[in-house]
Amino acid sequence: MPSDFARYTTVAHGCRMIEERRDEPVFDQVMECLEFALRRWMEIFGEDAR
Repeated sequence: MPSDFARYTTVAHGCRMIEERRDEPVFDQVMECLEFALRRWMEIFGEDAR
């Protein structure tokens, strides 16, 4: 079972990697589409989506 510290550093690393790749136009466009889809999902299903 990973420690809380190990879990935090893994999440922090993942966030940094995504932010670094946002400078790539194609990757950034894919992320924008994903963000839009997730916002729409929450608009439609709201709390029921959890």
